[in-house]
Amino acid sequence: MQWTGGRAGGHHSFEDFHQPIIATYSSIRRHDNIVLVAGSGFGGSDDTWPYLTGDWSKEFGVEPMPFDGFLFAPRVMVAKEVHTSPSVKDLMVVAASVDDSQWEGTYVKDTGGVITVHSELGEPIHKVNNHALMLWKEYDDSVLKLPFSASYV
Repeated sequence: MQWTGGRAGGHHSFEDFHQPIIATYSSIRRHDNIVLVAGSGFGGSDDTWPYLTGDWSKEFGVEPMPFDGFLFAPRVMVAKEVHTSPSVKDLMVVAASVDDSQWEGTYVKDTGGVITVHSELGEPIHKVNNHALMLWKEYDDSVLKLPFSASYV
């Protein structure tokens, strides 16, 4: 079972990462056949280790809640061995990033070099900001907000 909160790279939810897991963790762990995988901007040992040990949840006053695995897609996309375009890798590497408390700013403006748009699936997705993304965001906020009508076809 994969959980990615709003801070995750790529497709992500609108929800906070922590509160839904705190509310459902015991229910999830009642099932022996579920592997719980976290994805929400992880990239180094310092930010991943507390989620592997479960210590992240102590700051919320609850018992440790460890995850079984992690998603590192944006970090892996910039690896030398990956076939991501070099120019895209460069854009990803120079994106400044932000603290957890600031990620929601991506919904309205460039925040740490990232902006959130709606993907072709209609879901929020973080993208590295550039001129094409600013146009995409403008379309999201104007034309793509219009109600669909069969008469447009």
